[in-house]
Amino acid sequence: MGKQEHSMIQKRFLTEKQTAKLLGISPKKLQKDRLHKTGLAYLKFGKRVLYDSKVIEEFVQTHTVSS
Repeated sequence: MGKQEHSMIQKRFLTEKQTAKLLGISPKKLQKDRLHKTGLAYLKFGKRVLYDSKVIEEFVQTHTVSS
């Protein structure tokens, strides 16, 4: 994998901490959602949990409430 491809992957996938900060929730909330199989889809590599920024964007759009 080239340097440019690695950079693109790093930008596309966010850690639990980055995702929580972006959504304004705690990492514990994301952990609880994973435990109960609710919330965002995620990738797991060993102990590392990553969230796809495209999935996060779609999740936010589908959960946006307009009055």
